[in-house]
Amino acid sequence: MRTKRATIWGVGLAALVAVSINQHEGEAFVRIPYATDAVLLESDAIVIATVEKVGIARDDGEAVELTLSRARYVGGRWDSSTQARTIMRVRRARHNDTSVRPRVSEPAMREGGRYLLFLRGGRWGDAPLIGVAQSIYEIRENQVLCNGGEIYGVGEFGLLCSTREQQAAPPLSESALSDALGEALRVARLRRPAMASSNDRAHRTFQLARYAGSMRNE
Repeated sequence: MRTKRATIWGVGLAALVAVSINQHEGEAFVRIPYATDAVLLESDAIVIATVEKVGIARDDGEAVELTLSRARYVGGRWDSSTQARTIMRVRRARHNDTSVRPRVSEPAMREGGRYLLFLRGGRWGDAPLIGVAQSIYEIRENQVLCNGGEIYGVGEFGLLCSTREQQAAPPLSESALSDALGEALRVARLRRPAMASSNDRAHRTFQLARYAGSMRNE
């Protein structure tokens, strides 16, 4: 069986690194040096959590609060694994009673849904998420979804997205992807010490307050 995989995280990193298109036997893919390392080190926390509740923030009518529970801490500079629940706020756009889509290019977050999140601290415009790549992945039936497929691994240039019809091996479970991302983060810190140190020194904290003057995290 021929194996086909697409690497994601490419588009958002174009401003950080040079992009080149490689073609082999009719397949095109984007090769972006350091993509996985950059995304993992840019993230202040990588978390898998369930959205317990979606509601309008009482003190900010332009913000939506998501109550996150059953959190699995994957890695990063914040460890929220000891908290039973965490409140996350996003800008009130593309919102209904039980769901909100923080960014038009990202999956909606719904009550009862489980998600892999790449979080970034500091005051935010749309959401406290990284801005260099996709930062929300829905999890269903213990599989992490991506662009019509599932995640099959963590590669040098991003998460590996494919379908069961194109793969001999099964997609990664939530637990297996968590372990793979944790190991990739450990390797990234060893391989890119200057990048890791720069992000560590930024001391970005998880904030509820929006920054109305910008749609980017600071």
